[in-house]
Amino acid sequence: MSIFRTLALLRTGPKRRILVSRDGNLLTASVALPGGGWLLTPVPDPAPSEGRWLILDIWIAMIVVGSVAVSWYAACRLSRPIGLMEEAALEMGGIGLQMILAGMMPVMVSAGPLALKRALRNLMTNAATHGGGGTVSLGPEGAMTVATIQHHGPGIPESLIDRVFEPFFRVDPGRQKVQPGAGPGLAIAFEILSRFGGAIAIRNRMGGGMEQEITLPILTA
Repeated sequence: MSIFRTLALLRTGPKRRILVSRDGNLLTASVALPGGGWLLTPVPDPAPSEGRWLILDIWIAMIVVGSVAVSWYAACRLSRPIGLMEEAALEMGGIGLQMILAGMMPVMVSAGPLALKRALRNLMTNAATHGGGGTVSLGPEGAMTVATIQHHGPGIPESLIDRVFEPFFRVDPGRQKVQPGAGPGLAIAFEILSRFGGAIAIRNRMGGGMEQEITLPILTA
């Protein structure tokens, strides 16, 4: 026993004998007095009344279910594109593909984060692979979220630009012809963004290079 507890007990006076008895739901404490006799005092029962445990259990269950539902909805539907693009750029940097994030403004969209990240990463990887790197910007424009991915590599012939979202389509800029086997990355990105009410526009840039413009509805309260 610590010295502090010993001093505290000494200040409460001599030891007293206390008996606690129960009569039904009533608890009574009997304290032996120094001059003889007993002091009787009721003791509040800490247990909740009948039925109160059930109410408490229901409240706890509602809190747990509500928290799970909110977390599930947020995980499945609410996304911050800026965070997803930062993660994708970091992952790409680990394999030697450089993307510069510039002019990034925080916005929220209603889209599954895993799917949206896959679409954005596919588009960013396409720009970094064929353009030797690129830049990304993000921000609101009216009721839409607009992300722009640019690179300074070779463009795509205007006659073929409408086919870039076909699976396993690739343009060889040196020979100006279609080559199979490039993978479905752009097609997957197109499908994912369409699922969440978004769109992609790809165009050649003045002075060389390409621009991919992604639009998604801004999430409003």
